Amino acid sequence: YCDANNLDVNPEMDTGTGVVDFKFSVGAKARVIVELKLSDNPKVVAGYEKQLETYKKSEKTTKGVYVVIDIGRLGKKDKQLLKIKNDRGARGESVSDIVFVDGSIRRSASKL
Repeated sequence: YCDANNLDVNPEMDTGTGVVDFKFSVGAKARVIVELKLSDNPKVVAGYEKQLETYKKSEKTTKGVYVVIDIGRLGKKDKQLLKIKNDRGARGESVSDIVFVDGSIRRSASKL
């Protein structure tokens, strides 16, 4: 599928400034950087504010997705992330998407 559609998927790729979790590209023109963080990581906010931006510059793209997997201890980090995103957007800067994923452990439906 990837070959037929000129798609390239690179997990844990070294950008020269660090290892990004994923890079997706269509040819050489359209690139998206995806960075994942667990909610209990103390660098969740800095990861969006600085790390993702550095990876985007290294890969010469303005497109990024920041995925926060909420496993607890998120605190106010979600509000901080959204404020940074909204402030950047208001200034007309490149804004990466933020996706929050519920990573809580649940009982299997077959065991309910």
